[in-house]
Amino acid sequence: MTRTKAQLRDALRELMTQRRWDKIRVQDILDRTGISRSAFYSHFDSKYDLLVSGIPDVDIDFSKPGGDGIDLAPFFMHVNEMSDVMRPLLTQPVLGDIMADFHQSLVRSWRTYLGLSADTANSATVDWVLPDMLAGALLAVAKSYLVQRHRPAPEAVAREFEGHLTSLLSNALPH
Repeated sequence: MTRTKAQLRDALRELMTQRRWDKIRVQDILDRTGISRSAFYSHFDSKYDLLVSGIPDVDIDFSKPGGDGIDLAPFFMHVNEMSDVMRPLLTQPVLGDIMADFHQSLVRSWRTYLGLSADTANSATVDWVLPDMLAGALLAVAKSYLVQRHRPAPEAVAREFEGHLTSLLSNALPH
């Protein structure tokens, strides 16, 4: 990542903790960084493009170290760390686009964890239902976690979710 891109992302992140998404203008980002408009547009098409550029195509490993069970603590720790940025977006239409992209990344991560190959995703075996359901559930819990006034420790939420998942998966997957 170039220094200019990093400065722009940092400025946007700071602004998002202070203002609603729809009240942030590209000019606000430029004023905060001192970067020229032409430099901004040489890297990004819009403030939305800048926002999503900071969201990598996530491939999360849900396995515990050693591969025995599910470990969601890193995921919820990340959600907790990003709460200042994500909470203001919860009421903004832009969140729907971001969540749709992130949902697909989570589906791919769950498919990997469950040992389902990508080439059977649309087959008659309906291998897409469980990974899609798990991704949706994880996103729903993450959104609920973000709005909690007194959020529990991310590790506690992860353990609770893992307990439910372990039970669900033991019944859903062939033994």
